[in-house]
Amino acid sequence: MQKKRRRKNKRPKITSGNKSVDWLFVRIIRALNKEAEDIHKVPILKDPDDRRKRLCGYLDDDNCIWVSTDKSCNADFEEVAKTVLHEAIHIVFPKESEPGVRSLEKRFWKDLSEEQRKMLKSYVPKHHVKSAPLKD
Repeated sequence: MQKKRRRKNKRPKITSGNKSVDWLFVRIIRALNKEAEDIHKVPILKDPDDRRKRLCGYLDDDNCIWVSTDKSCNADFEEVAKTVLHEAIHIVFPKESEPGVRSLEKRFWKDLSEEQRKMLKSYVPKHHVKSAPLKD
């Protein structure tokens, strides 16, 4: 008599119906979980290289993601989630130029399913931190 194999309880896959979007989504989530050291939300984010410039997002040398809720960034909750996505794309494609990352972010966000967007939004920190990234 054959024994029945037990199936592992896997989480249901969150898909958009577009294979390339789903492929990139898996890599983004993997980067946020394994490669991104931490995600910090600050009220005002200044460029560590030029303290006069304000940024909406920043990926430091330690793979920490910094996002700003400054009004100049149109920082409602969805925009902050898009910034987290943008910085995660930098982790997945480290040699991609800034215009290329912006283009990917824009197209990718548009094609995500609501469940995928909700999952990305869950990576946005709930609280602000007071310190900002400093250049060593």
